[in-house]
Amino acid sequence: MHRGIHLEFAIGPAWNSIQDDVNSDKGPVTREFSGAGLSWELRAGYSIIPNLVLTGDILSTTLYDPHLESSQETYMTGQDFTANETMIGGGITWYIPADFYAGFSYGLGNFRFKNGNTILLSDLDNGNSWNLRLGKHWWISDMWGINCSANIGTTEAQTSSDPCCGLMASRDHLRSYRFSILAGIGLR
Repeated sequence: MHRGIHLEFAIGPAWNSIQDDVNSDKGPVTREFSGAGLSWELRAGYSIIPNLVLTGDILSTTLYDPHLESSQETYMTGQDFTANETMIGGGITWYIPADFYAGFSYGLGNFRFKNGNTILLSDLDNGNSWNLRLGKHWWISDMWGINCSANIGTTEAQTSSDPCCGLMASRDHLRSYRFSILAGIGLR
């Protein structure tokens, strides 16, 4: 039975695709960053009834040196380029017999792109983000357990203002599609 305080940390490989639809003064352009990286999540909460847990969730996925496709051409972004997606929100997890579980998280998400020490596209508003996970939990003591899960989700965000009066050359609308396999440890 999962009762009381719930604290969990998990980490693992991720595959992500981030599409950037740009409305610029030169016309619409679509760019896509895709590749593999690392994902982690942290959950803290409480079981409201046995085996039903409400949590506050933080999820982050980072792509290292992603492929960039624009105008049907593919480029390598460079070894110092990273694309990061972060979600902060709330979640619910339901544990069924044999300790399989299904969970859903919903919250605010955003993106951050870095090239070396330079942060790119920093004027994004937070947008909707969700994550669905299916997994299995194994007890290693009365209070501690390990788990493994498959996760899918998406995040959407856009620049904070419309192009106006020559102050901004474009408006970006980004959305991601991510998949990760995470292994973790938790206090239940």
